[in-house]
Amino acid sequence: MRYRSTLLYLFAAIILVSFYLYQTQKEEKEQTAKEEARVIFPVKVDQLRSLTLKREKETIRLEKTDADSDWSIVAPIRAATDRMTLSRLQRTLAELKCERLISESATDLSEFGLDKPSLVVSFRGEKEEEALALGGQSPMGPSFYATVGNSGKVCLISASQKQELEKSLYDLREKRILSLEMDKIDKVTIERRQGRWHLYRKEGRWHLEGDGEFRVDQKKVEVFVRPILWADALSFEKEAAEDFKAYGLHEPAARIILSDDGKTEEILFGDPVKDTKQVSLYAMVKGRSQIVTVRKRLLDDIPSEKEKIREGEGARKEGSN
Repeated sequence: MRYRSTLLYLFAAIILVSFYLYQTQKEEKEQTAKEEARVIFPVKVDQLRSLTLKREKETIRLEKTDADSDWSIVAPIRAATDRMTLSRLQRTLAELKCERLISESATDLSEFGLDKPSLVVSFRGEKEEEALALGGQSPMGPSFYATVGNSGKVCLISASQKQELEKSLYDLREKRILSLEMDKIDKVTIERRQGRWHLYRKEGRWHLEGDGEFRVDQKKVEVFVRPILWADALSFEKEAAEDFKAYGLHEPAARIILSDDGKTEEILFGDPVKDTKQVSLYAMVKGRSQIVTVRKRLLDDIPSEKEKIREGEGARKEGSN
């Protein structure tokens, strides 16, 4: 009798657990279906081939020629892209959700600020081109009106999604100035108004060319070389400059030449930018006519004389005080 009762309880428990699992899976599927229904554009990131951000006074266009090629900016200038920023923007587009449907076919878009949208994002995937226009902020909270193409469909998107879509030309373009890698560099030339000297790396150590007795402080070389290699442009002042004197680059305050086995890059540092309390200065890479601004600290860290990188130089100065 007890054995039969145990079987009955076990059977009932199996039925209850099975029903619970079935109900849970059903609710999860329904929730997934609801979430998928909220997605505005049924597109995958790897399907995107072109992307345009249009504002009142600026249109930025990016293109990818095929699945294996890199994205590039093609208007209003031609430039490489900041891959991380572009990836976030594309992911936002692919995952963009309608937080709340306001109208299926609005006739007066002006009440949502969509008659003159602040931004229109259009893109082309494997199918026809899609577009999203961004309007004003909703009075109901931190969300914004948006409309899809010419459908008249108006919905709300979150403020965080809007922020990810509102990228400037500066945001989207590659900002790193140089392309060499620290571990591969074997020659450094430092030129300042006080003089010019050359460093070379042999068996993992830096040496001063022409002076075998001079012991180079290895860390001091890295202190100024590594930040220069990884420096980003704070701004792009001129794409094709002709008057370098206006930026103090006709007679630069410093010139750094970096080389590995097969490539050499040279960066020139000019005058401080006047309206930044001298926290940034003009710079350019030799072979390009583009003027950028960088942190002034990059110039400050470059040794003004070779003695500054002599091993023990700091300790001797402290001992003499």
